[in-house]
Formats: sequence, structure tokens, C-alpha cells
Amino acid sequence: SVGDKVLLPEFILLLFQLVDSLRALGDVLFQFGDSLLELLFLFLQLHLPLLQIHLLLVRLLQVLLICLLLSLHLVEVLSDGCRLLARLLLQRVVLLHLVILQLNLLALLVLLLVSL
Repeated sequence: SVGDKVLLPEFILLLFQLVDSLRALGDVLFQFGDSLLELLFLFLQLHLPLLQIHLLLVRLLQVLLICLLLSLHLVEVLSDGCRLLARLLLQRVVLLHLVILQLNLLALLVLLLVSL
């Protein structure tokens, strides 16, 4: 039809404008993405030392925790050693008291025999 032939150039012009607008939008989106990547790169450059410090602090914390565990183990070993030493000393004290008691009984027996 004649009306379609008249509208066809306008339709093609609109298609070209649409393609041109989409290309411009693509360029703007590309610039936005490029800027976003640059911002991300700057962010990483600024925060990389902070990340390294954070990792160092985590390592230091791990070392401190290991030291704490070793200290607790040392306290446990020392506690066991003190208990063992106390038990040994108590046995020696009991034996010493038994020997002193036997010596006192022997002295009493000697005094009894001498007094007869």
C-alpha cells in the first residue's frame, strides 16, 4: 500500500536512531564499567596494606593462642609435678614420724628396763 511506502523511510530512520541510541548507551555503560574497575583498583590499592596488616594480626593472634595453650599445658604439668612432690614429701614425713615414734617407744622401753 501507498501508506506503508511512506512510513517505511520513517521506520528505517527510527531504527537507525534506535541503533545509534543503543550504541551511545553501550559507550556510556562501557565508560561506567571502566570507571567502576578503576575505582575498584584504587580501593584495592588503598586497602591492600590494611589487608596485609589484618593477616599479620591474625597470624600474631594464632601465635598468642598457641602460646596460651602451651602455657596452660605447662601449668598442668607443673601442677601434676607439685602434686606428686607433695605426695612424696607426705610419704617421707609419715615415714619420718613413724621412725621418730619407734625411737620414742624404744627410748621408753630402755627407760622402763633401766628403771627395773
